Parts: sequence; structure tokens; C-alpha cells
Amino acid sequence: QPRPQHRQLQQQLQQLQQQHRQQQQQQQHQQQQRQQQQQQRQQQHREQQQQQRLQHQLQLLQPPQHKCL
Repeated sequence: QPRPQHRQLQQQLQQLQQQHRQQQQQQQHQQQQRQQQQQQRQQQHREQQQQQRLQHQLQLLQPPQHKCL
């Protein structure tokens, strides 16, 4: 019979190994996410510029309003 201490140590080791594996996966995932975020940011920037242009045109068309919204 293995001693309970020994069993505990084995469990801890397994847990650590699992955690390490998960962390590696997470890191890879984070790298992918980072790339996606960069692309999204560029896209958002373009969209924002378009929106600003549109808003500007709208403002020119509309009479000035009170800004308490």
C-alpha cells in the first residue's frame, strides 16, 4: 500500500502538470487573440473614421441642437 503522503504528492504533481499544459494552451490562445485584436483595432479605426465623417455630414445638415443628451 502506498502511504497517503505519497499519494498526495502524486496528485499534486499531476495537478501541476495539468496546470502547466493549460497555461501553455492559454498562451497560444492569447497570442491568437492578440493578433485578432490588432486586426479588429485597425478595422474599428477605419469604421470610426467613417462614422466621424458621417456624423460630420449629418451635423452640417441638421440645425444646431442643445447638447444635454
